[in-house]
Amino acid sequence: MSTSYHLLIERGLMNGASRISTIATLERLRQMLRREVRTHAGQRVVARDVGVHREVLRKFVEGQSTPTSQTIELMQDWAGDRPEYSVPLPLVALAILAEEVPAPARASFRKQIAQLLASRLQAANCDVPSWVHDELAPLNRPPAQPR
Repeated sequence: MSTSYHLLIERGLMNGASRISTIATLERLRQMLRREVRTHAGQRVVARDVGVHREVLRKFVEGQSTPTSQTIELMQDWAGDRPEYSVPLPLVALAILAEEVPAPARASFRKQIAQLLASRLQAANCDVPSWVHDELAPLNRPPAQPR
């Protein structure tokens, strides 16, 4: 999480409910941006559309960092022009769990939890939810179709 976010928590200015709401908002933005990168334009184009550097976008969608409040505002403005996107509750729970992991290790942690969940569901002959598959999928957009 960003330094300003942690300062709010340490000073007691952000209670549990607003903390979860913030995490849910960030997870919704992350998922919207991941979907856009994967299905449409790629990182450079999406970063340009949002108004952020490609590396800032990449680290955020991979779960390696939390953007500054100014960058979050840019992302929310970008998301405001898109159809509403509902994040599955288990993804919000995963984001809450991952919040305590140091930022550089967060993406790996999320992937390991998703892999564990997928393997346990498969062992129980249960369907693996699409959000688990999405979490395990690489960020790269699909390859261009040959002409």
